[in-house]
Amino acid sequence: MKKIRKKRKALIENILLLLSFILCISLCLIVFLNKTKSVVFADVYNDELDYERVSTLDLDLYSDKYMLIRLDDMKVLYGKNINEQFYPASLAKVVTMDALLHNVDNIEETSFYSNEQYNTLIADNASIAGLKTNTDYKLEELLYALILPSGADAAVALENYCRANNINLIDEMNKLKDELLLENSNFTNTTGLHDDLLYTTMSDYAKIIIDTIKFDIGKSVLKSLLYEGVDESYTSSLSTLGNCVYAKVLGGKTGFTYEAGLNLCVLYRQNNRSYLLLLANATGEYREHNNIKDALKIFEYLYRG
Repeated sequence: MKKIRKKRKALIENILLLLSFILCISLCLIVFLNKTKSVVFADVYNDELDYERVSTLDLDLYSDKYMLIRLDDMKVLYGKNINEQFYPASLAKVVTMDALLHNVDNIEETSFYSNEQYNTLIADNASIAGLKTNTDYKLEELLYALILPSGADAAVALENYCRANNINLIDEMNKLKDELLLENSNFTNTTGLHDDLLYTTMSDYAKIIIDTIKFDIGKSVLKSLLYEGVDESYTSSLSTLGNCVYAKVLGGKTGFTYEAGLNLCVLYRQNNRSYLLLLANATGEYREHNNIKDALKIFEYLYRG
């Protein structure tokens, strides 16, 4: 009888030990999968772009300039006219965000813009996110409003915050030229509205994107197609690319003026690697979305298989 009890006790202990082992393995697997799931874009630690083997795309594109970078190893895979100047249009709003993040620690602070500033933006035919005038918004929400729907009203509100804190945001944008070794860029406003003295190049602008996504909030904003806040929600101007079957488009920025043409910056994932695609000077009207068409054509060409 004692032997039977000992065997039963030993069996129960073994079963409990096995269950504990299975539970431990399961918990470790859950943690691993959650961590893997959260890593959706490469962390950038290296500022040096590798131009050793840059090819051109055998495609008929609307865009006069393009650049494709694999961010995992900073290799420039494809490029055309990457050192020629172009007008960034609303791509300049990323420079605005980058300069702000270099100067502001607390994105929970707030800012607003006035009725007079709203009227000026409407007169200038600037794109707006629909922010209410004389209403406080957290800087974090303003950054999403700045990039996703390309809100010039958000740019003005951010500039107001900087001015109230003795920061000249346009000066800070131009300080990035020295800090990031931008060889052929100049910034004259925070909104991207046309100015002959507001210009950059593919190679310079790539450095700006790479610098911006080193900030957690910068990465979060630029790899978002939708933002849902407490009172407001914003949809990216390139949300249609989210349906692309050839690459996992995370986010980015569009830009258009008649002088600049159609510009595009896209952050995406493909085959577990992270990429940055830049396009500039695409011909056509804004509603034709020829920059979006070019991106889709490039994705299909490279990844259709």
